[in-house]
This record gives sequence, C-alpha cells and structure tokens, in this order.
Amino acid sequence: IVFMAYDQHGESATSPGTNAGYDWVKTNLDKFVGQEGVESSKIILGIPFYTRDWEESNGNIDKSSIFMKDIDKVIPNGANKTWDDNLKQYYIEYPSGKDTIKMWIEDGTSIAAKVSLVTKYNLGGTACWRKDMETSNVWSVIKEELEKASEQQE
Repeated sequence: IVFMAYDQHGESATSPGTNAGYDWVKTNLDKFVGQEGVESSKIILGIPFYTRDWEESNGNIDKSSIFMKDIDKVIPNGANKTWDDNLKQYYIEYPSGKDTIKMWIEDGTSIAAKVSLVTKYNLGGTACWRKDMETSNVWSVIKEELEKASEQQE
C-alpha cells in the first residue's frame, strides 16, 4: 500500500491547515496497522515536497501550492517561523496588503520527522511527491533517516 500522506488540508479544504502534519500521518499509520491489520512492512509512506500558502481576505480563502525549493522565495524577510511540535513543522503567518497569509512549512526538518516513521513502524519505505520540487538537502535528510531504519533492522 502506498499511503499518500499529504493533502490533509488540500485543494478542497474550506479552512487553512497543514498539508501533512506529523500527528495526522501517525494517526493514519496507526489505523492502517491497528484497525485495518495491514502488515507495516507492506506500507510505503508517501511524503510531500510541497506546501500551500493560504490567503485569507474578508472571510474568503485562496490557496496555492508552493514547491519546497521555492518556499524561501515566498516568505518575506523578517517573518517569524514558529515550531509546532505536534505537526513537526514550522508555521508562519504574515500580512500581505489587506490579506493574511498562513503557511505550514515542509522542509528538511519536517521531512526527517515523517521519514522517521519508516523506522518507528518498520514500514516498507518511502515515496515522494514529486521529484524536482524538493530542496537540495532533502535527499541527504531522507538517506540519513532511512539508514537509521536499516541499522535498527540489523
């Protein structure tokens, strides 16, 4: 089973939220393994190389996808990132004209947290959506986390 663990708050969402919070991914893995009885080694964890920015204006929401590699180009200088330990992501909110932009950031740190679930659950591996959306460090982050998994299996 390839569990595409993203779009928790996707294109059809009516309120802003994270694309793939760690707590949500973990809860769904618990359902697969526990409630559904899927053998964990048969699960491939799909992780996102993108996020969304949510623009709120007068009660309306507009959202757009942003590749991981482009996130820093979008965030204004001096904007404050706040770590959410449940989601294992940085959150940022800043004004843009009359609007407010909200973003839950996918980066090397959030990706490492998600890939660590491969070890925690003894999953079959990971997959990513999609190549060329990532930052340059993401492959070393994934490699490092997966090496931890193989070391624990030895």
